[in-house]
Parts: sequence; structure tokens; C-alpha cells
Amino acid sequence: MKKGFTLVELIFVIVIIGILSAFAVPKFANLKKNAELNSLVKIVGDISASVEAAVLNEEELNGNKFKAGTPGTGEYALSTIVKLENAKGWDVADNEYKFKGKGGAEAIVLTLTGANGAAQTFTAKIDCSKIAPNDINDCKDRFGASNFSGDSYTMTLKF
Repeated sequence: MKKGFTLVELIFVIVIIGILSAFAVPKFANLKKNAELNSLVKIVGDISASVEAAVLNEEELNGNKFKAGTPGTGEYALSTIVKLENAKGWDVADNEYKFKGKGGAEAIVLTLTGANGAAQTFTAKIDCSKIAPNDINDCKDRFGASNFSGDSYTMTLKF
């Protein structure tokens, strides 16, 4: 008696593998896109949550003042209080972080502004049509759809 599999058994196994992969591939196709969107939501949320506390820390505890340009001694900028270095797709300046979306358009702009020694304003502008043009509603849901006007959302914190 010969040992091994018959042709029918092998075809049956291949068909089962094909059926299983037909269900699995669509589930994993959106995995990268969802991970990128989740990462953006996390970054924007973390920065937004930390800016106010960081500004108060610099102003009240350290006695530093906001600087519109490159900060010097006794001064701070957004880049001083929130580090976003080597983040893929982000352009980092002293007081403005920009995320390039589809086609290189500015999809997210985070800005810290204010006069020296006066109140600061942190603004987050998000344009879902440039982040996920095919899944705008998913993008809006992740960032909070109730806050959107059209495809754009602007959040402002003053302190």
C-alpha cells in the first residue's frame, strides 16, 4: 500500500484554503488604513490634551514666555513643549505642525499662536477629505463627527 495523498484530497484542501482566504483578505485589506487613521487621531488627541498643561507649566512654573519665532532662553514654542519628531508625514516647525494627506495637501494643521506674554491659542484644523477621501465618514467618526462642518473641523483652545 502506498503512502500519500490522493489528487482529490489535495484539491479538497486547496479549495478549503481558498474559501478561508476569501473571507480573511477583505478583513485585513483595511488594516493598514485603519492603523494610520488611528495613529493620527491619537497624535492629535495627545497633543491637544497636553498643550494646555504644558503652556501653564512653562508660564506659571518655569516663568517662560511664548515666542512666535524660534525660542531662546526663557521662551518656548510648540516644538519646545510638544515633541513630534521623525513622525511620518508631519512637517514640524516651531509653532506649527502640518500633516500631509492625500496628494500632499495639508490635512491636519496644529498651531500655537499668541502675543509674547499674552494669552495663547492652540488650533487644530482637520480636513477629512484630504486624510481619507474614500472614507470621510469613518474619519469624521474617529475625530468626532458632531464637531465637523462639512469635511473640516477646527478646534481652538485659549489659555
